[in-house]
Parts: sequence; C-alpha cells; structure tokens
Amino acid sequence: MLYGTVTDRFFDRARAASELAQEKTDEKLEEKAREEWEFARCTAWGFTYYVINKHDLGINRFFRYGEELNELPRDMDLNEQVLQACAAKAFGLSGPKSGGRLDMAATKAMAEAWYELMDRTTLELVRVQQFHLVQRELLTKPKPPPPPPTNPGPGGLQPPGGGGPPP
Repeated sequence: MLYGTVTDRFFDRARAASELAQEKTDEKLEEKAREEWEFARCTAWGFTYYVINKHDLGINRFFRYGEELNELPRDMDLNEQVLQACAAKAFGLSGPKSGGRLDMAATKAMAEAWYELMDRTTLELVRVQQFHLVQRELLTKPKPPPPPPTNPGPGGLQPPGGGGPPP
C-alpha cells in the first residue's frame, strides 16, 4: 500500500480507468473510475496525515520530497522508479544496500506504523462535513467587483491633501 502511494501507482490506475470509461462510455466503467480516484485520494490523504502527525517525520519530510522532485530535469518521466527514489530519500526509507530505492524492511515498518495510526484515527463526520462546506463556500463565494476607476478631472492627478488648483 505504501509503495503504491508514494509511487503514484493508484493515481495511474485511476487515470487509466477514467480514460477507458471515456472511450467506452459505460456506466460501470465510470463507477469503477470514481472508485479508483477515491482510493487514490484516500491513500494519499492517509499517508499525508500520517507523515504530518508523526513527530519524527513531520511536514518537513514533504518539503524534502518536493525538493527531491524539483531537482529532477523538467522533461524527466516521473515513473515508479524515479518516484520511489525520491520518496526513499525524502522519507528516510533507503537502506545501505537499496541503491536509492525503497528498502523493503524500512518501508514495511513505516507501513505498519501508518496502518496502526490510521486504525486508531476516527474522524467526526460532522467536523469533516463542516470543513467541506466552509471550503466550498470559500471557493464559490463571488468576488467583490473592482473599485470604480478614479477620474482625475481636468487638473490631472492631484497630490494627497487636495493641493491642486482651486475648482
């Protein structure tokens, strides 16, 4: 599960399922694509929650992951091997013999700790719904109209305090 999360395998599956559903225009395939997207998002959220709430990891590990990705050439294909190497470095999951890849013992230990934390974690549905409602309101709230342009009048722009010519 951890490997599939850090290498974007689950998002790749969701993209493929969406493409197939669009080609075939089949409701069952569309439902399968929605399920794949939900699974990918939930695992990514769960891992993010775990990393941020682990005192020995913290949000700095995510910044480090971003830095690892930033160091890659812009035109590089972000395949599983590349993402695996970045995650191994950023999250401290590479061992002395792993050669830049995920060390399976370290990865398994982190995955077990992740599962343990998620198993103990419950979200209050009301708080989650309130959060989503607030976010939706912020995103859909109409922006105020821009202020009307100021007309400098016949005397042109005047300095603050009205130091221009008398009317």
